[in-house]
Amino acid sequence: MNTSVPKRYVEIILGVLVVIFLFLCLLLVREYNYLKRQELMSLYHDRVLSSSRPSLAADISLIQSWMTFDYINVTFKIPPDVLKSSLHITDAHYPRISLARYAKSIATSSPAFLLDVQNAVRDFLAQKK
Repeated sequence: MNTSVPKRYVEIILGVLVVIFLFLCLLLVREYNYLKRQELMSLYHDRVLSSSRPSLAADISLIQSWMTFDYINVTFKIPPDVLKSSLHITDAHYPRISLARYAKSIATSSPAFLLDVQNAVRDFLAQKK
């Protein structure tokens, strides 16, 4: 009893998989262009990715625990030493350590430390005005 699959069937299956892959790529490009036309991508870019505009205090809610201190400093235009001194950070990996990792290293909860960072950013932006 021969249980091997004939070479022709393997070629057909691979061909079908390639066609499905190309179809999915085409759908991805189509959906991306649709979102771009609807300006959803530009709204996302303006709100989250762009650091060319001054950040407002309302944007502080965008700070998440996956972000690094460096990312926050650039996004909110904060000098690197501000958060380091206000949060009493002595970690050698600062500013290239995520908030969650730093919170874990000092044995505090990530949500509590996130709130501390948000308050420190809020205080800096209030002083800057």
